[in-house]
Amino acid sequence: MSAAIDDVLRRRPVTDLATVRGAGDLQHRFDTKYVLIAETAAEVVALLDQDWHVLEVDNRRATDYRSTYFDDEEFGSFRDHIKGRRLRYKVRTRQYGSDPGEVLEIKLKSGRGATDKRRVQRIGHPGPNLTEAERKWLADVVFDAYGKRTVAPLHYALALHYTRRTLFNPATNERLTIDTELVAEAGNESAAPVGEAVVVEVKSVDWYGPTVRLLQQHSVRPMTFSKYCAALASLYPDLDQRARQRAQRSFVHYLQHSELSARSPSISGPRRHPTLR
Repeated sequence: MSAAIDDVLRRRPVTDLATVRGAGDLQHRFDTKYVLIAETAAEVVALLDQDWHVLEVDNRRATDYRSTYFDDEEFGSFRDHIKGRRLRYKVRTRQYGSDPGEVLEIKLKSGRGATDKRRVQRIGHPGPNLTEAERKWLADVVFDAYGKRTVAPLHYALALHYTRRTLFNPATNERLTIDTELVAEAGNESAAPVGEAVVVEVKSVDWYGPTVRLLQQHSVRPMTFSKYCAALASLYPDLDQRARQRAQRSFVHYLQHSELSARSPSISGPRRHPTLR
C-alpha cells in the first residue's frame, strides 16, 4: 500500500527533527484533512515543489505512532466532534517510534476552527490511566481555553497505531503528514478504521494556505474527519458512523478516478485480533 508513497519520497531532500522543531512546533494551527488512496497520496507529494523536505529520524522516513485516547462514559468527545461543536477537545497520550517517552496531549478547537494543541511529558509509566496531576492539568487547560473548569471523568477509550511520513516546508512553515496502516484496538477487539485508505493532513498557520490551495486546484478535496472518531466507530458499530462513511465515500471517489488502482479494498469493521483470541 505504501510503496508508491515511499517511491516518491525517496526523490525528496531530507531534513531532521531538530530543523523541524527549530522552525516552530505549530501547536496553534489549522489542520486540513484528506482521505485518499495511496496512489493519490503519492501524486499529492509529487505536486509539491522542492522546498518540501521529508523528515528522516534514525535513518527512517517513516515513524510508528502509538496513541491512547481518553473519553467519558458517554463518549462525549466523540459526540461533540460528530455534532460539529465549535468548542471541543480530545485527550490522548502519544509515543513516537522507539522513543520510550510518552506525552499527554489535549487538542482544543477554537470557535474559528483553529487547533490549539498542548502537551506535557508524562512522569513515570502510568499506562492507560490518567494520574490526578494529569487530570488537574487537563482541567486547568480547558479553563484557560474555554473559561470552564468542569471536565468529565475521562477513561481509556482505545489505542490507535499507524505509520506516519512527514514533509516540511521551511519557506511556508507548513507540514504535510501521511498516515497509513491505521489499526484501532480496545480490549480484544481490533479494527482497521479506514481500511487501506491513507489519511493526509496539511498543518498550517493559515486556514487556506498555499498547499491547500494547490491541492484544490488539482481537485483534491478536503473533508471533515477525525481518526479518533473513525477508530471508535469501527470498534463500536452502534455509534454514529458518519466519520467512517465520509472516509469510505472519499476513498471510493479517488479509487474510481485513479488510473493506477486496479483493486477495490473496503473499509473494514471490528474483528478479533489474531494474537488475542
